[in-house]
Amino acid sequence: MPVVHHPSADEPQARSVDHAREIIALVQSDLLQTVRAVADANLDLKANLQDEAELIASIETASNSVQVSADEARSNVSSLHVSLTELTEAGVEIRTRARPSH
Repeated sequence: MPVVHHPSADEPQARSVDHAREIIALVQSDLLQTVRAVADANLDLKANLQDEAELIASIETASNSVQVSADEARSNVSSLHVSLTELTEAGVEIRTRARPSH
């Protein structure tokens, strides 16, 4: 005589537990993928921030160099102005001395 399997009261509960385990495994897998994606995105952002920081540092260095050049140019203009003033005064003195006295 064949054995007839009669479902017990525990089988629906066992199926529910298995289903819950499958859901938990899927959620854990999805969560792990999400955490990895976020970690990768954070690494990309960190690399971009480092690149931007280096760019800012190079811009600051160039700015300082331009500032030094501008300061030197102002100093040269000031020196040139003093030299031109002295040359003008010397020219006036030479003309004054060169005029014949009457």
